[in-house]
Amino acid sequence: MKQLPVTTIILSNKAVEEIRSTIHSVLWSSQIIVMQDSFYDKSAALPENVEIVLRNLGKDFSDQRNAGLSLAKNSWVFFLDSDEVVSLELAKEIESAIKSKKYSGYFIPRQDYLLKRALMFGEAGNMKLLRLAKKDAGSWSRPVHEIWNVRAEVGKLKSPIIHKPHQSISSFIEKINAYTSIEAQYRKTEGKKFSMIELMLYPFIKFFLNYVFKLGFLDGYPGFVLAYCMSMHSLIVRVKMYERT
Repeated sequence: MKQLPVTTIILSNKAVEEIRSTIHSVLWSSQIIVMQDSFYDKSAALPENVEIVLRNLGKDFSDQRNAGLSLAKNSWVFFLDSDEVVSLELAKEIESAIKSKKYSGYFIPRQDYLLKRALMFGEAGNMKLLRLAKKDAGSWSRPVHEIWNVRAEVGKLKSPIIHKPHQSISSFIEKINAYTSIEAQYRKTEGKKFSMIELMLYPFIKFFLNYVFKLGFLDGYPGFVLAYCMSMHSLIVRVKMYERT
């Protein structure tokens, strides 16, 4: 596939060698920026259109995304995480999208996998993320579970980003621990108060929504694990909010 006038920005805290599949899935981008949070081995051979930017992530993913956005040379920008890959079908859809002048941004579905199984239900079963937009259309906000605030009309693509984040349940729990700390601190900064009622009710509500209402039970054992872990996420955020009072 020929290169497109798109800048792809990849956030990573892994060694470059570990994310080669991610990089190679977007070689159709004329500019690929890897916002690297860890040591970079300069001896690693990379395609000419790939740039490594060493920048400490800290505790603000939006800040890292906005830093990458400022370095983009193209008018269209596509964001990808280091545990995601792009299919040829999605790349072709992106090619068609940037040729159209109808929208300034696009939501893209994401196909999540957990314990080697594609998740079709629960909150992961209908995931759509705003990942493709014009550089000047907006900026990112929130330190975690960040949002691209595009101030223009947006459309939707059909082909999904493939997301395989957790090779083991241990990695899932580690990420929950890291993300809940950032979320709890963010809520404190925003002036949100700890609520005992939320602590008691929200985890149960979260599990019910994911496992029952959104049919997560149809995903079998991985569906139960996801619903339970996201319920635990809801609990831990509020416990850490209490710790910060």
